[in-house]
Amino acid sequence: MQRKKWVVPVVGMCVFLSQAKSEQVMYGNIQLEDTIVNKDIKVLGRGSADRTRFEKDVTVYGILNASDSQFMGDLRVNGSDVELVSDQVAGDVHISNYIRTPKLKLKDTVIQGKVIFHGLKQGKVILDKASKIIKGVENGVCYD
Repeated sequence: MQRKKWVVPVVGMCVFLSQAKSEQVMYGNIQLEDTIVNKDIKVLGRGSADRTRFEKDVTVYGILNASDSQFMGDLRVNGSDVELVSDQVAGDVHISNYIRTPKLKLKDTVIQGKVIFHGLKQGKVILDKASKIIKGVENGVCYD
């Protein structure tokens, strides 16, 4: 029995997608625009999401920038830099980095769950006055 997977092997290119398939693993510099993702998704490399709705968990191994997007599950980033602009996160945000200080930048973003930093160093959350983290921050510090 074969399970369908949609794999996009891309190295050093930018891929624009408007429709994402289930059980997706994406490689390279990925840009999602006006997209609904119904299943868990993993991005290996740089990920960018504009006006995208993620119905399940999102895992990024690299850097994530998102704007005007909705994350209905948990967001996990194994990297040091995450920027969320005008986003909604229903679950928790996990950021892991054992070498550099992990940073989360929030602009006009609401996180319903916790922000949890995993690593040897305390993480940094830089947020504007319009951003909120409802359940707080673990192993990190907030800056205005």
